Formats: sequence, C-alpha cells, structure tokens
Amino acid sequence: VLSWNQLYDAVGEAVGIVPVNKVHIPSDLIAKLSPEQEGGLIGDKSHSVIFDNSKIKQVVPEFNATIPFKQGIKETIKWFDSHPERSVVREETNAMFDKVIKSYLSAFNKLEPIR
Repeated sequence: VLSWNQLYDAVGEAVGIVPVNKVHIPSDLIAKLSPEQEGGLIGDKSHSVIFDNSKIKQVVPEFNATIPFKQGIKETIKWFDSHPERSVVREETNAMFDKVIKSYLSAFNKLEPIR
C-alpha cells in the first residue's frame, strides 16, 4: 500500500527529481479554482483507497504481480522517453497547475496563527 506522497516520490526518483517538492492543496480548493478538475478530484482522488488484484486472481489464480511500483514506474518512464509522440506536455494544463499553486501559496503565506 503506497500513499500519494510515496507514489509521487517514486515518480520523482524515476525521472531524477529528488526530493520532490510537493504542495498539498485541498481537492475542494482546486475544484473551486479550476472547476473542470472537480469530477476527477472530488469523485476519485480525494478518498483514500486500496487497490488489490483479488478479482483477477479469482479468474486467473496463477496470476502473481511481481514488479514493485518503484521498478514499474521506472520502466514506464523509460517507455515514454522512447516514444516521444506519447510524451506531449500540455502547456494549458501546466499553466492551470501553476495558477492553482500560486493562488494557494499566496493565500497560505498570508495566514497568521490564531491566538
């Protein structure tokens, strides 16, 4: 079982970015600033879940996952690097992420402790 932080750290390691500079922004704030993100965030990624392979094992009992995530993500990144046509950076998505992070940090940095 891997947390979001562990997943992002493994991806960062796979692409040579260590440590990963993570900014933890509440999903409802992201949805407020970028409403088109709401469905995927509020309905999916804002809840902790554990994925397992019990269903596939019911159908194919001999199935055994043997590649840990850290190794698998390295292989995935290598595959994307060897297929540049599948590695398109969407500048509008990057710009949206930058605006959300800037808005969040701007407000966060103005906060004062409650006394």
